[in-house]
Parts: sequence; C-alpha cells; structure tokens
Amino acid sequence: MPPTLPQTYSYTRYLRAQESIDDAALHRPTLDRFRAELDRLAEQSANPLRIVDAGGGIGSMCRRLLQWGVLPENVTYVVLDADPETVRIGCETVRRWVGESDREATWESEDRLYLPASSTTVRFVADDAFRHLDARTYDVLVGHAFAGTIDLPDGLSALLDGVESGGVCYFPMTFDGQTAFRPSGDDDATRAILDAYHASMSLDGGSAQFGGALLDAVVEADAELLSAGGSDRVVSPPYEGEQAYFLHYLLRRVERAVGDDVNDDAVRRWVGGKHRAIAEEELTYLAQNVDVLFRVA
Repeated sequence: MPPTLPQTYSYTRYLRAQESIDDAALHRPTLDRFRAELDRLAEQSANPLRIVDAGGGIGSMCRRLLQWGVLPENVTYVVLDADPETVRIGCETVRRWVGESDREATWESEDRLYLPASSTTVRFVADDAFRHLDARTYDVLVGHAFAGTIDLPDGLSALLDGVESGGVCYFPMTFDGQTAFRPSGDDDATRAILDAYHASMSLDGGSAQFGGALLDAVVEADAELLSAGGSDRVVSPPYEGEQAYFLHYLLRRVERAVGDDVNDDAVRRWVGGKHRAIAEEELTYLAQNVDVLFRVA
C-alpha cells in the first residue's frame, strides 16, 4: 500500500516546520559569540544597531533572535527577501507570533513593527539582496542558509560592500555538501540521487560544500573569523510537530531537483521507499551544515 502523502505542499509551511529543527541544530558557541558582538557594536554607538537579514524568508531568524534575547536594545532589523509573497507571509507570521507572545507591539504600517520594551523596529522588505546592499549600509548581516544561494567568493564580496567596517556577518545553517537518509536502501541509487541533488544546489552544477567555500571566501575578503562550528540538521523518530511534513516536502524537493539526471524509475522507487519509511517512522535524515561568524575589515 502506498504511503499517505500530504495533500498539498506549501513552502512556507516547510519553513515553519524547519524552525524547531534549526533551533536544535544551531552551533551555540557561535551564537553566543554573535550575541557578544551585537552587544559590542550596540555599546559603540547611540544610534540604532542596523541589522539586515538577507534571504530572511518568513522571519524565522528574526523571531528566534528576539525570543532568545540575542538582540540588544535599540535595533533596526530588516527582514529582506526577494519574493514579495514570502515577505507578506512573513509579516503575517510575525503578527501572529507577537499576538500569541503577548509582547507589547505597535504596527506602524503593514510592514513595520515597533517593540517599545526594547526600542526595536522590524521592517519587512521585498528586494534583491545585492541591489539592496548596494544602496544601503548595515552594521550586521545575517544570512541563514543564504551562502548557498550566492556565487562565492565574488558574491560575498559584493554583499560586504553594504556592511560597515568593523561590522559582523553571521551565516548560520550553511550547507556543506553532505546529506544522508537512513536506512539508505540501494546504495548505488542513493549515491546517484544525492550526487544529482547536491549538484542541483550549486550555481555551476559542481560542489555543494558551501560551508567550506564560505570559510575560504572569508579569508579572501580579509575578514576576521570569529567563530565557526557544525550545525547539522537531524530528524529522527519519533517525529515531533511538523517534522514528518518537513521530510515529505524535502523528498519532493529531491525528486524534482534530480530530474533527468537519474533514471526515473530508480528515483520513484527510492523516493517512494523513503516516503513509506516516514509513514512508518523509520527514516532518519541528516544534513551537514556550518555556522560562520566573522568581522568585516
């Protein structure tokens, strides 16, 4: 009997399902150093600390940093994403989150939130990150899972034009080219499918080891590496919350990404077997990531 799959697939639901997984995965020493650097920058100026969250999606990192008390007081935080619909959903998601958390908050416009307790302003902006950072300057750049979407090292160099000297960049959950589904089943099929999946992530169809490439790009930019560490995503039975949905959606992404690179029948058998393993709560998923924090020269 075929497994019961989700009736619909929603990217924003996938992002929400991913949040608790990333909560557990983030490299805490790097996050702690990021907190210390934010405090240092905030103490150096009476002006609001300017933070841009490139590829901020539905505001997951913004909500996380607020909820965990990572942000200092007197902050302007821009959630930046190229997709206007994702930005709109991000606004709605943060609006619900604020209401559920009983935080004192004022929506100064549809896309601008003010939190008086910490003198924090959150803005949601739909724009291309390179265009935006070419025209504006920030003290802090956050790029959750963003390094894998840009050409390294040139793309990083272009982004850094929008970050003040002495500012910091935090790139958590940077994929580094290793994915595992256990049990793996047919090893040859697994290797071919995952190789094709990784190649689809790369802008040039090559390596998807974005974590290593980012560390090399930091050196090339003459930036000061402050902290780095592993932040592997791991999902294993028994699944909690929306983790099963996350896995079903991820397999759908793998199947679509592989396309014609692997025999269609082999892909369907492999993906179908993984969906069944999720339904039976037998599948374990692991993706190797790196969190990177550095100071701009």
